[in-house]
Amino acid sequence: MTISSMKKAMRKQTADVLKSLQRSAVSAQSAAVLAQLATVPAYTRARSASVYLPMDGSSEVDTWPILAALLSRGVTVAVPRVAGPKPGDMRMLRVSSYEEAAALPRTKWGIPEPDEAQAARMEDMTGAAFDLLLVPGVAFDARCNRLGHGRGYYDCFVSRQRALERRAGSPSPQLTVIGLGLTPQLGETVP
Repeated sequence: MTISSMKKAMRKQTADVLKSLQRSAVSAQSAAVLAQLATVPAYTRARSASVYLPMDGSSEVDTWPILAALLSRGVTVAVPRVAGPKPGDMRMLRVSSYEEAAALPRTKWGIPEPDEAQAARMEDMTGAAFDLLLVPGVAFDARCNRLGHGRGYYDCFVSRQRALERRAGSPSPQLTVIGLGLTPQLGETVP
């Protein structure tokens, strides 16, 4: 079996399990994720963060309470906007309030995301260095491997962030990347 076919099979298997999750389970596990984050120094000390916004009605970590908590602490927060099909086409745009984020239009997949006109009015932080990236995924394992949806947007963004750190000559990494997932998304091995 090739890596590509293993990834495809894991995506399907995980999606099937997530479909069966009750909304109450997603809510409870999302609250547990926020409680766990509150114990992570990289989260509690972050001054700038990128956080994805969840698809409406999906079985993924609900990041709305995380967004609210970050903004209430005065953290500079950016949300993604996919501007094209290439992995480098994801932009990070600053949101100034929870209300601004909640009012974002939904994409055809139900993802809250600034449209082109809104994006033009928002601060583009794509080239800024972040302290914290909270990223989605399909599956994760204990060795910090992440299986995404296969488009490479986050892989590319994380690589650019690491390159910014290297260019800045930081003696130790300042960026922390945390994948957020529900229990069915945690596996023994992610290809």
